Amino acid sequence: MRLPLFCIPLVFIACEDDTKYCTEIGCSSGLTLTIQDSYGGTADTVSGTVTIDGQEYAFDCTDPNSSVFCNNGLVRIQVEQGETASYDLTMGEEFASGELQLNFESYAPNGEDCDPICYVDEHTIQLERPIVPSSH
Repeated sequence: MRLPLFCIPLVFIACEDDTKYCTEIGCSSGLTLTIQDSYGGTADTVSGTVTIDGQEYAFDCTDPNSSVFCNNGLVRIQVEQGETASYDLTMGEEFASGELQLNFESYAPNGEDCDPICYVDEHTIQLERPIVPSSH
């Protein structure tokens, strides 16, 4: 038996579903700095300070009780916002200092309009070696 044409749109309307499905993946906001040694390798024993909009975060990646997450050259500071970050970093003789412009982007791991919403920014910093004057 064929349905009359005027019944077909009703079938499609009845099938619409406005149910929103969200997964339950967690996330955390923060600034992630990838620190490289002067040769581009992993700077896993770096220490120093990062100041974000006047708030200073001191860390030592050789200290297992560091207040800042450190792992294989990644330094993660849990913040949700900021405009600038200044840094002073050392690892042995190598060092880096400077300022970064921050641009936190929102991240929704469970899909659009699903909680949580996290704010992340990432930068790479390469350490330098001191310049040794050449001897003649």
